[in-house]
Amino acid sequence: MKMMMPTTVSFRRLARTSPSELLAVVKNMRLWMLLAFAGSALVGLALLTGAFAYLSRTNDLTISGIHAVEPAPGVPRLVIETFEDLSGTPHSAIIAQGLTDEVILQLAKFKEIIVVAGDAWRGTSKLLATGYPQALFALEGRVRLHGEKLRLNARLVDRNSGSVVWTNNYDSIVQVQDLLQLEAGIAREVATALAQPYGIIFQADAADLAPSPPNDLEAYKCTLAYYRYRTDLDPATHASVKSCLRRAVERFPNYATAWALLSLTYLDELRFRYRLNSAVPSLDLATNAALRAVELDPQNVRALQAEMLSYFFRGEIAKALEIGARAYAINPNDTELAGEYGFRLALSGQWKSGCKLIASAVSRNPRPSGYFESGLAVCAYVDKNYIEAERWARGADIPDNPIYHVILTAILGQLGKIEEARSQQQWLKTHASAFMDNIRNEIAVRLVRREDQLHFIDGLKKAGVSIPEV
Repeated sequence: MKMMMPTTVSFRRLARTSPSELLAVVKNMRLWMLLAFAGSALVGLALLTGAFAYLSRTNDLTISGIHAVEPAPGVPRLVIETFEDLSGTPHSAIIAQGLTDEVILQLAKFKEIIVVAGDAWRGTSKLLATGYPQALFALEGRVRLHGEKLRLNARLVDRNSGSVVWTNNYDSIVQVQDLLQLEAGIAREVATALAQPYGIIFQADAADLAPSPPNDLEAYKCTLAYYRYRTDLDPATHASVKSCLRRAVERFPNYATAWALLSLTYLDELRFRYRLNSAVPSLDLATNAALRAVELDPQNVRALQAEMLSYFFRGEIAKALEIGARAYAINPNDTELAGEYGFRLALSGQWKSGCKLIASAVSRNPRPSGYFESGLAVCAYVDKNYIEAERWARGADIPDNPIYHVILTAILGQLGKIEEARSQQQWLKTHASAFMDNIRNEIAVRLVRREDQLHFIDGLKKAGVSIPEV
């Protein structure tokens, strides 16, 4: 068997030679053996290169004409060990293996981590040269089946220290006809808890992150810094995060997630007006970065999220929502994507389904997100539940964001709280006067339906905001 593959490869390479030349080669056994040996060596080299590429997901470099692999930019590895069957029955063994496979499937949808099956890791790690990044975390599971009662005990272990970072139990009642659905449901809960942008792995890695992004290039820490910035949308942090991500894509031009996050920072500059005293940032920068991210990894939901937002702010609403639906279908467990897609649906007029998605994202997200809470304030406002709208707005801790103050001003206007609304207007006059000068257009860029725009403007007028008629 070992000789057949290189022999086949050798004759394929000779297929275009003349019959006389081919006959001469066949007669020359030493040449035949040399070609077979060379073919074997090439196959071996290809397998080794494939192992590097599979484990690292990294950029290719050419060194002296030989393909080498550059280590991935610090993205954490998560090894999924085969879940242990503690009951020792054929049925429990099937469930344990099914849960393992389903958890791998769900976790692999998140591109902020690299997921490796435990058996594959042990089988290939010895091939890797010293200095290549190893797994940081391992997920272990133990399955118990007692009658119809199923319990999965899952725990996340830091491979460097051996410490248990997280543990949780998942209990279900097993019915044979719903076994696949049961396994998928548990796997989705595990994946969301661990791998979403504010999940357990993010929290473990972000614990050692400095308040500002690193000056030296640690690309993965730039992504951590981005998600930290997203929790409060602090404009002071925005510039340093953007700078960090720019350096990251220069150093790792094939790092799709960094391109996606860079696009989102450009979009934040546009929609939150972080540079109010300078020219409006080009939407083309955001769009081009998003398209580059999608080109590199069409299954990367952060890339699709950036592309969705780019088209939304270009006014191509149908295209934006189509991209959002595709991203959500790829990974509905990603709360950051689900919330943003839900917000786009709501603002386009699909308030019921959109607000439901935002609420689900907020409930499943372990970290507070003022941005999505302000989205729920808008949902309540459109429903004319102004008391609930104020409750959500007050809970959204994004005091430096102009949109937040505009939303709160409109709510207070509808509630007749004029004095409180004036303090919001004063903030806007001091920090975002250019934004308010073009308030009708700013509202129209975000709210697609005419009736929603007029409803929002009505609240601002009742708050005492002077808005010229058109």
